[in-house]
Amino acid sequence: MKSPTFRRVAILSLFSVCLIVSTIGAQQLAQNSNSDGTTARLVCKMIERFHINQDSINDEMSSRLVDRYIEDLDPNKLYFLQSDIDKFNASRKKLDDQLLSGDTSFATQVFERYIELMEQQVNIAHQYIDIDHDFDVEEEMTTDADELPWAQTAEERNERWRKRVKYELLDLKLEDKELADAREQLHRRYRTISSNLRLTDDHEVVEMYLTALARCFDPHSSYMSPQTLEDFQINMRLSLEGIGAQLRYEDGFTVVAEVVAGGAADKDGRLKPGDKIVAVAQEEGDFVDIIEMKLKDVVRLIRGPKGTIVRLKVKKGETSEQSVYDLTRQKIEL
Repeated sequence: MKSPTFRRVAILSLFSVCLIVSTIGAQQLAQNSNSDGTTARLVCKMIERFHINQDSINDEMSSRLVDRYIEDLDPNKLYFLQSDIDKFNASRKKLDDQLLSGDTSFATQVFERYIELMEQQVNIAHQYIDIDHDFDVEEEMTTDADELPWAQTAEERNERWRKRVKYELLDLKLEDKELADAREQLHRRYRTISSNLRLTDDHEVVEMYLTALARCFDPHSSYMSPQTLEDFQINMRLSLEGIGAQLRYEDGFTVVAEVVAGGAADKDGRLKPGDKIVAVAQEEGDFVDIIEMKLKDVVRLIRGPKGTIVRLKVKKGETSEQSVYDLTRQKIEL
């Protein structure tokens, strides 16, 4: 009988092999192929071969994947109706064959329906934010989605949204916010949700889908695209090469949230919290307009090898005056 120490070493060794193979596979995909189908086939092979459970991607796994992917998109059952779920269930025994052949169309089909419903329901949420709610009447809402069936009708779904918005307004009022301020905060929140989801690209949809597949094997597994792997490695190294500024997305603009002490931006002294970066260029090249661009794509434009120059077109937070800053990237310790 093998000792517990031996078993732990064996498990850690297998994990290390899986991580190395995943890294190599991601790098090869980044260099040699832009095909989501190729990605799906490679990930399926890697999971079947290297995952410690040694399970197959079969009809049972396909059925789990349908539930997992839908739950990841709509965990609170606020968007899909039962009729949508019935349509998705038609693929319950098909996804294994599709994935093994590189077909990820189910992911796109479900996500496109989700985006369509998200836009619709966020518009309804904005309407509910502005109506007069009676905060004295006693009402109940179920917060545990596991206890909720999927809504049968649009009216039933909208009633869930009315209670959700009323609860959020009440929660903000309990923080001593004026009703007008609470409404504006919720409007901003839902505008941000909508704009962020609209910027989701095809590769990110596939990443969510393959992560749902990995989580069908165990809750601690996930798929990392080359871009997500880069962010993961930065977090593990606790360092990156860039200008040393924390950014946030706000109403379509990339806004400086904080300047990191000791970084390039801090030493330069011109970039301040509240400034809006509206375009980015490398040392040689044209400016790229980044208004309405996804934040992580903006970050990748700004990051780069230490010693290189990045050019930022900045609109000052206080005056809206526009300037161009040339900053030399350096290694930033996190």
